[in-house]
Order: sequence, then C-alpha cells, then structure tokens
Amino acid sequence: MKLHALCLLFGLSLMFNMGIQSATAGEEERMQTISFNPSLMNSIRTGQKTATVRAGHRDYHLVGPALARATDGTLINIEIEEVLLTTYTWSDNAINSEILRRENMRDTSIVGFEQLFDALKYYYPSLEKDGPVTVVLFRLAE
Repeated sequence: MKLHALCLLFGLSLMFNMGIQSATAGEEERMQTISFNPSLMNSIRTGQKTATVRAGHRDYHLVGPALARATDGTLINIEIEEVLLTTYTWSDNAINSEILRRENMRDTSIVGFEQLFDALKYYYPSLEKDGPVTVVLFRLAE
C-alpha cells in the first residue's frame, strides 16, 4: 500500500508515458515481486534482459504474473516463464550461454560466466561457485 501511495505522489502517469507498465494497488499486493537495481529496468522494459540469477534457492512461483520492482519505485509487469533451482556452475543444466544471453551479458561464453559471477558477488558477497542459485526466466507481460 505504501508503494502505491508513493507511485501516486511521483506521478504514475509519468511511468506510463515512459512505456513502463504498472499494476494496480490490489494487483501489487497479490503479485510476487522481484527486486532489481534501477539501472537494469530499461533492459527489462526493452526485452533485452529476460533472466535473473539470485543466490540461494528462492521461493518464487513457478510461472505466472509478477512485478519487476526497482529500488527507485519503478514497476514493470513481467510473466515468469520458468524457475530453475540449480548451482552456479558452467553446464547445460545450470548456468549456460542461453542464461547469459537472457541476462543480457555481452559475452555468452565462460568469460561471461565469470563476469556475471563477479557482478553477483557485489550483491551476494558469500556466493560461491557451485553454490545454490535460483534462475528466474521471464518475459514482459502483455
């Protein structure tokens, strides 16, 4: 409810004018949310980023509507396509070139794997290679 009031104060219409979709107050309370750094929201909005890797095994719903929420209050409606509980290893069944591509990494080889790991360590200092991660694959909601 606080987020809805904050959005109204800062002008929800501005978010629509920027092409960013937003849920209604009731939908916000019912929908699962995934937090993102504000710098990533444009790549989500344009469909360049359609995956996120989180340390640990998270309890995201397997599929369905969700909100990408930036710490600055920006909201984008997304649809979770798949949730993978895996480990941070370079393999077909864990972190692979397709996940790196969907993470919007420039390099989708083992080099990108190392770069993503370094970026994740900023948010998750205790993350270890071979440690548990949750990969969420999503798309923009229609």
